[in-house]
Formats: sequence, C-alpha cells, structure tokens
Amino acid sequence: MGRLENLADQLGCTTRQLKIGAGFAVAGAALVGITSSARAPLKLHLPPKNTPDTLPVYPEGQHWTTDFKAEFPIKYSKSGPASEKGCPPTTLIAVMEAAEKRSGKELALAVERPCPANDGTAAPLPKDKWLQWTWSQYISDCKTAAKAFIAMGTPHFGAVTIFGFNAPEWHISAIGAMLLGGKCAGIYPTDTSEFCAFKNNHSGATVCVVEDDKNAEIILSTIKETKNLRAIIIYSPDSKMKEEIEVGPDKVAIMKWSTMMAWSKKQDQKPLDAELANRMSAIKPGHCANIVYTSGTTGNPKGVMLSHDNICATMGIFLHTIGGTEVYGSQRVLSYLPLPHVAGFFADIGFPMYWTGRFAPAGISCATYFARPYDLKEGTFGQRLAFVKPTLFAGVPRVWEKIQEKMMNVAATVTGLKKTLSTWAKEKNLEHATRRQLGGDGGYPANFGPADFLMGKVREALGMDQAQFCITAAAPIMRSTLEYFAQLGIHLLELYGMSESSGPTTFNSTYCCKWGTIGYAPVGMEVALFDTMDLKNKGMVRKGPCKDIDHPVESEMGELCFRGRNIMMGYMANPDLGEDHMTEMAKKKQGNIFTGRLANVGR
Repeated sequence: MGRLENLADQLGCTTRQLKIGAGFAVAGAALVGITSSARAPLKLHLPPKNTPDTLPVYPEGQHWTTDFKAEFPIKYSKSGPASEKGCPPTTLIAVMEAAEKRSGKELALAVERPCPANDGTAAPLPKDKWLQWTWSQYISDCKTAAKAFIAMGTPHFGAVTIFGFNAPEWHISAIGAMLLGGKCAGIYPTDTSEFCAFKNNHSGATVCVVEDDKNAEIILSTIKETKNLRAIIIYSPDSKMKEEIEVGPDKVAIMKWSTMMAWSKKQDQKPLDAELANRMSAIKPGHCANIVYTSGTTGNPKGVMLSHDNICATMGIFLHTIGGTEVYGSQRVLSYLPLPHVAGFFADIGFPMYWTGRFAPAGISCATYFARPYDLKEGTFGQRLAFVKPTLFAGVPRVWEKIQEKMMNVAATVTGLKKTLSTWAKEKNLEHATRRQLGGDGGYPANFGPADFLMGKVREALGMDQAQFCITAAAPIMRSTLEYFAQLGIHLLELYGMSESSGPTTFNSTYCCKWGTIGYAPVGMEVALFDTMDLKNKGMVRKGPCKDIDHPVESEMGELCFRGRNIMMGYMANPDLGEDHMTEMAKKKQGNIFTGRLANVGR
C-alpha cells in the first residue's frame, strides 16, 4: 500500500477524497478530505434574563425544615418554566410511571453481567450479551424491591441506604425506597465504617443495599451501633457470604439481591400490594425523596433533603433551557459518577427518567449503560465510552484531564503528513470554538468542513461522535483542557451547582458559553451576588454587575446566593439522635446561602 493509500485508510476516506482540495502551504500544512463551502455562522444568544414574574415567590416566614416527614411548600414563580403551569408539580414516582406508559418497551438499563475480568484489553461484550431492562421491567423490579423493603419493616417516610458502585440494583433500590413513601440515601464507596454507621443511623435506614461481601462486612462491623437496620442486601452475583433469610426486629437478615427479589414474591402479595398502593398515593411533590450527604469538611456529614419537586423542577427547568435544540432524540448515558453525589444521581437516575417520562415524545427514551467497577482505576474507561457512545456525558475535570493525557500520549507518536493534517484540523476547530464564545460571531473558518471531518474520526474513535451535551462540573477546569477538547470538536460546557441546590444551578450552553465562567442562571432560578461581610450592621447588600466580565475586581466579589424550586428542603435532623443533634441541624438553617464562581453580569 502506498503512502497516499495508507493515509486515506487511516483517515477513513478514499484517495480521491484525500486529493480533492489538497495542497500544501509554505510550512507544509495540508488541506484535505472533502470539498467544503462557507457555512452560516452559528446563531449565538445572550444569557436569558429573568423578570419579576419568572423569579420564585418567597413569602414572609421560614423557608427550611429539618423534618424528614414534612411536606415542603413549593416556591413557584408567577410565570415561566418555574411556574405551576410551566412545570406542574409531580413526583419521581409519577414520572417513572409515565416513562413506563410512554416507552415501556424501550431500553432503560444495561450492564455487563457477570462483569468480565480485565484481561488486558477490557473489550466490551456484544450488546446482546449485556443484561438489559426495559422501562416496564425496570419499574416492575422497583415495585418488587419496594414490597421487600416494606416486608422487612421499612416504614412510611423510612429510608434505604445504598453502598456500592453504580449498578441497576442501585437505581432499583433508590426508586423502590421512594415508591414506599420513603427516601434513598447513598453511602460513598470510599466511606469508612464510622461514616457508614452514622449514615445508617442518621437516615434511620431499615435496609442497607451493598455491592459486595467487602461492603457487607463494613456494615456488619458496626451493626451493634446501628439502631434500625434489619437487612443487608448484596447485589454482586459473586457474593459468597452466608445468607440469613429470617427477618425480625432483633435480627439482621443477610440476602443476595436475587434471594431478596424471590423472597419478596413469596410473601402474601395482597396486603403488600394494598400497602404499596396506599403509600404511593400518599406521596406528595413536597415530600423528601433523596438524602444527599455532604462530604463533611468538619464533623459528621450533613444530610441534604431533596424533595420530589426539588429534583423534578430542576430537571424541568434545565430541559426547558436546552431540551429540543441542544439535547434531542433518544439518549444514552454512561453511569460511572458516584450515585450518592447529586451529579451522579441527576445524570444517571433523574435525567433518564424525566427525559423519558415527561419531556421526550412517546417511544423516545433514555437508556443508562453502566461502566465496569474497575474502569477508572485500571484505565479501561475508554473501552466503555467507545462502545456506549453517550449522547449526554458529564465528567469532573480530572476525568477530562485523564482522557486528554491519554490522547496526547497517542498524538505524540504521530508524525509526518498525518501530524501536519491533524495540527491544521485542530487549529480550525479551535478557531471556531473561540468564535462561538459569548461576544463572538459564531463563525466558521475557511475549510472548516474538511477539518471537522478529520476530527470527526477522532471523536468516533473516542466514543464522543454522538455526544450532544458534554458537561464539566464539581471543580474548576483549566482553560487548556477546554481548548484541547475544542480542537477535537468537543465543546465542554462548565456547570455549577451544589447538593443543596439539587445540582445544576448555573450553566453554559451550546449557544451561550464563555470559558472560565460557570455560565448563567436559567429562567426560573434566582442567582444573585451579595456582600455578606457585615451581616450584623448592614445585612445582605446586593452587588451590581461587574463592569468588565473578563476582568472583575475585588470590590465586585461577593457571596453567590440562590433561590428557587431547586433549593433543598433543609438539612435533615433525626430525633432519635438526641437534642444536641436537633439543635445543631437547626443552626444550619442559613445553609441556603452558597458561594461559587460566576461572572456577575447583572441578571
């Protein structure tokens, strides 16, 4: 094979395509690929603006609670996407049932089970070898799990904790806990036995669902300190732990997941069905659905109570802003972010459910595929990414940096004409990405088509060729990383939010983006900057917009504060933990003032 044929084969085009328009500049740079014509500039827009009617209405009084049984009042706006009409109040259970009704036969969950060991390649299994759930099968299993949890003694407003890496059973347990009128509470995979015991006690968990025998041993090591726990359920099919099937107030049952599901079906179904139906009908949008534990910089973690409406309204407002234009059609997500974290829960559980049940047309759904537990640790994540080809992908900066490092190592081995073409194509993509920043003209440079064709082959190999929305969040990201992916035609959109604000509260979007900022507040969420340095004498003094968004000065800095339907119910307090605990949680009532990095541009 000659050099031209070899290059064409590497780039995935014909020699004729390679020759068309090809020529060398003085420096030896080449133009390649396919004939191109001038493109109309990308139509950009300024950040949307809230009006008094689209902002949440906060009447006089207290706007937080520590009571996990409370029905939290909803802070509607008068009009717009946060109004009662624009985003009708609902529960995750109603959304789940709508997903089944609209797209019951569509794929909901898929996992490689049993998980193959890393043989050095970690090649993905063929799709027909993945264990799969349709939306109908998904909710059916959620109801079976919910009845098991009830039979194990989980009360209305009770809790189920989940301790392990992402898996379908994690999702099913979380929704099962909500179905019975309770809440799920995630335990981080890295939590110590002391934190596990605290979260089981604080949440009042009756059942703890764990990944494997190791996690089960951690829970058992502090079982005498755990007051309400009645069952430990292990979802790894490789579990070798001896099972204890009997459930009682003075015994802790130990079951494999498959055993629990079979056990649930053997119980007297008539009273369980009636109890489940009664509890489901009693669930209100203002009831707590999820306890998200903060990392706890000092002392024990705080339990952020997110209501059904907190979660659903946040997704509704998010999709009102980007849905249909920036995110559209059938969706796929790759689950790997920790599900106890608000970002993982939003991306892997909330978004697929809301997209399928409330936003997309019937028959159009979102499927969640699961990474292998060792993918990130052993450097095999790329194989899952290339196989799944997610349409929506979220990553913390370190994930993007690791992908960048690996790709740069590969790029360092490329030489000659291929290197020249690659460098030229990256420059064209970066130029376009720069011109689509806030204040730019959205224009495409000359010969962008051939350049994007070349980088499209890179995106395809990476598994990002079908990605519609790529998110970076949870920490600041370096501009060099944003620019690196922009060279490939992958536009990372920085997002900001907290557990206390149900996740995304400000974000960049495809048509309104500025590197180095966390974007803008969508219509329906109120975000403002305040001087809080002298609360005793001056109170909270609102700051005006900065004069130069690229060069803010110290006097324009302040504390970023949020209001809206996305703001948590409050930090949970459990009366069983005593008066000191109740008093401590009540003192956290000012926890709905949060700080962050945002360009203050006067919205």
